[in-house]
Amino acid sequence: MSRIQPEPPQGLTCYTLSDSAVRLECKEPAKPQNNITAYTIHYLPTDGGEERQEVSINCSFLVHKLSAFTNYTFYVRAYSSKSASDQSKRTKCQTGEGVPQAAPQLSLKATSPISLRAMWMPLSKEKAQGVVTEYKIQWRRKGQASSRVEQLRGDVTDYTITGLHPGKKYQVRVLAATSKGWPIQADEFEWQDLEMPSYGSQHVPQAPTVHLTVVNATSIEVTWSMSSEDMYKPDGFILYYRKMSNEKFGPISLASNTTQYL
Repeated sequence: MSRIQPEPPQGLTCYTLSDSAVRLECKEPAKPQNNITAYTIHYLPTDGGEERQEVSINCSFLVHKLSAFTNYTFYVRAYSSKSASDQSKRTKCQTGEGVPQAAPQLSLKATSPISLRAMWMPLSKEKAQGVVTEYKIQWRRKGQASSRVEQLRGDVTDYTITGLHPGKKYQVRVLAATSKGWPIQADEFEWQDLEMPSYGSQHVPQAPTVHLTVVNATSIEVTWSMSSEDMYKPDGFILYYRKMSNEKFGPISLASNTTQYL
């Protein structure tokens, strides 16, 4: 190293402050042959990307406007009035989680005149800005402002919506959340449309009317009846039930002449 060249800063460390900022600290060169006048902070995404730099007059500085939930690599150089040091040892730091910046890509399929299945792809790391912990599926009749909502675990990627009206148009969307919450601009995310088939086009019976009766602390009796005006008769029934924890049970296949289950 030249006598006029400063030694590189030592002990570079970084601390995560938020989803877009970190603090860097280092020690001044051990044997400064010349007065240090400034430092340059160099950083880039660890997985690859454009390198950027900033200037500071001391060995403690903040780096802002970083991408959320991203690993960055940092190093520092010291400058005297005559020369620049070699780069310091590198250090890595990950920014904190943010909220998702997009809605999952959604596909819809009518499974009957009164039910549809919604399926979606997990968000990319860049769009999720963290670990997705929860989903929220919303649906409404097209043209209506209010919607129904069901919240699901972060590992769920499909959901069947029931109790819809045959031949009507519906709008559906799915939102994702991280530990930091739901998207701030969620109202701007688009809904996806689907027109439900009519009964006549499917030749399937209407959904039965269901009644629940508590038998004891661990049992519920389910009874149901079909509309006398329904022109299509069922070949059988399939029963599902779900606990409050979202744990789903079924399908339970039942004969067409069955009207109760305990």
